[in-house]
Amino acid sequence: MDKVIEVTRAQRGFIALLDEKNKLDFKVARHLEKSDIDQPHFQVSRSVIEKVMANGETICLRDAMADAMFGGAESVLRLQLLSVLCTPIKISNRVAGVIYVDNSNVKQLFDETVADLLTAFAEQIAIALKNASVFSDLKKSHRQLADELRAKS
Repeated sequence: MDKVIEVTRAQRGFIALLDEKNKLDFKVARHLEKSDIDQPHFQVSRSVIEKVMANGETICLRDAMADAMFGGAESVLRLQLLSVLCTPIKISNRVAGVIYVDNSNVKQLFDETVADLLTAFAEQIAIALKNASVFSDLKKSHRQLADELRAKS
């Protein structure tokens, strides 16, 4: 995430995944200064994340405070957000989480090129998560087979 923040020139970056209860679990929350962010749930625009989770499409706000849909959102106002970019992490066409970056100092920071970069990163995360799930399933099957073989011996 530190490299994503550096490349996009964001102030902060987050990766959040849905947990087994379908709640967002922030796996990564980092500052430009390469430090962790405490209480990430309160440091992002929930309205932007919820919209991305619902429609599965990237949102790129060039001036969040002036945006017709999000400008009045409590989190946008509280955090004084200007540039916001949020893209879904999709596994098998299901939104499994989001990557979110923002900047409260610079308007029009993110454009289509940066959005494409973040989308590519989200696709790489999705592949890794899917592979981890397949590997976990294989290990579980292997254990079950081994237990069955021991039971028959």
